[in-house]
Amino acid sequence: MFVSPPDSDKDSVQQGAKRRSVLKGVGALGATGLLSSLAGCTGGGGPGEDRKTPELELLSYTQDQKQIYNTLKMISDRMSEELGFDMTFTPVNRDRQLTKVYTERDYDISSLGYTGRPHRLDPHMLMYKNYHSSQTRAGSYGWTGLQNDEVDEILDKQAEEMDRTKRQEYVKEAQKVIMDLPGGEIPIEHNNLINVINTRDFEGWQNTAGLGFKNIWTWTGVTPTGDKTTLNAAYTIAANQISPLVAGEANLITGRMTHDKLMRIDTDGLPTPWLAEDYELSDDNLTVTFTLREDLPDWHDGEPMTAADIAFTFNYLREWETPFFADAILPLKPDGATVVDDRTVTIELERTFAPVFVLTFSRVHILPEHIWSKVPEETDVDRPYLWNPTNSDVGYVGSGPFKFDHWRKAEEIGVVANPDHFAAPNVDAVNIRILPSSSAQTTALKSGEVDFLIQTGANPQVMKDLADEEDHLEFRAVRSVGYDELALNTRRPPLDDPTVRGAIASIIPKDTIVNEIFDGFAEVALSPTAPVLEFWHNPDVKKWHEIGPEGAREMLEEAGYVIEDDTLYFPEGEVPTGDTKPVGPPE
Repeated sequence: MFVSPPDSDKDSVQQGAKRRSVLKGVGALGATGLLSSLAGCTGGGGPGEDRKTPELELLSYTQDQKQIYNTLKMISDRMSEELGFDMTFTPVNRDRQLTKVYTERDYDISSLGYTGRPHRLDPHMLMYKNYHSSQTRAGSYGWTGLQNDEVDEILDKQAEEMDRTKRQEYVKEAQKVIMDLPGGEIPIEHNNLINVINTRDFEGWQNTAGLGFKNIWTWTGVTPTGDKTTLNAAYTIAANQISPLVAGEANLITGRMTHDKLMRIDTDGLPTPWLAEDYELSDDNLTVTFTLREDLPDWHDGEPMTAADIAFTFNYLREWETPFFADAILPLKPDGATVVDDRTVTIELERTFAPVFVLTFSRVHILPEHIWSKVPEETDVDRPYLWNPTNSDVGYVGSGPFKFDHWRKAEEIGVVANPDHFAAPNVDAVNIRILPSSSAQTTALKSGEVDFLIQTGANPQVMKDLADEEDHLEFRAVRSVGYDELALNTRRPPLDDPTVRGAIASIIPKDTIVNEIFDGFAEVALSPTAPVLEFWHNPDVKKWHEIGPEGAREMLEEAGYVIEDDTLYFPEGEVPTGDTKPVGPPE
């Protein structure tokens, strides 16, 4: 059971229910003016049935992901008990949730969550992709459908400002504008990255600030201390597809090992050359010239990598506008990547783009032209990102420190070392086992079947206690750039109303969630830019969660909404007409 903070912070569900009961009496009306006030009511009969706000469904993770499941259940209950929403709480498996939210946009409220990824160290990634109007199409991260000119303007400014100090001002202003609304996505908490690692059989673990131990430097640098040469890692969510062009964290973990990039995010959080040996930015900030390293790796099928493959990759992705890379690729000119000579490639930008080194050159997987130039024309898909190379005759071909070996969906992804790579790993193989159950994770860690717990749905304290009990294990909790969010589909009334979104944001008990559900292994999320990114984070944004349920009801009443008999009604004369549950994204 999770206990709400005292009245001075926010009211408990029980206290809120009692308060509503009292406020429905005539004597309480003059004192508070809340809930059943006559504002917006007619005669003595109250609002009509036609003014009742529609039922809202909250799609949740299943109970395997205990922390976020409990978080979302608490929020759903509070929306019902404190604000009168007619709520349905629906736990669904990850595939169904992604289809409904990410692909179809057919949902009311959900939470997909953001893990710590290298490109998310730049604040652009979790602001522009999630809140800019251009990102609302299916397959992009703007699943809330937010359309706001002021948000778009400030996000465009921060993206185009190449001066880091000036850009910092825009980034902080963007956080303020987004949270003042609030936007359709409401950050809840930045949960710590909970890693458990086997320090008896492996050494050389590398931590990257905001990302933890799940990074290329761990995969290539971790070293066996004895005879055990295969590293077994555990992740909670299966990959739906193994492709260098799509999302899904298990898939992306694989891609970081099997595919090279021009640059990588180093352990200090800054981009560093990888396939590129050096680069130079033109005076107008619109052309980047890359000098490639002499020892470019071969493709895993034996074909040599050339400068032409690198130029092809960026031109190809720009042509097809693959959703997962859209924000990284659209700033580039069509056919703007050019081979100068065997070791030199230039890439032209359509506009100045400050995050380009993190978001584009440190993120895009370089593709073999001899394979991907035939996709989609010679395949059974109409867009490249729909093609699954693991089901093809040519197979999954990269150039990275590891080669793809096997994939058993919902069970395991396996890669083996590429000894000829310039960053050849010290282990022979890595297996990523899909273990959604915390009990299965605990058993596997104890027995030594798993050496690296990347993510868990278990209470962090349980994992810490486990590591303390086992001599071969160490527990590491790392502040993350990722966060869990409450995503409100702004295409649907009443979630299209900023006042309603503000009221919902106000009843989210973030301190309770951090301290009781996450046992303190998290921090309150004030904006999409995490506090661990000290240079970019703005702590001076509107803190909706400090308003609490009573303030939430006041703002709804001031906007003309009525809560009566534990039911929320639209303001008089503002009842939406037509379909309140459109399917799919706007074109």
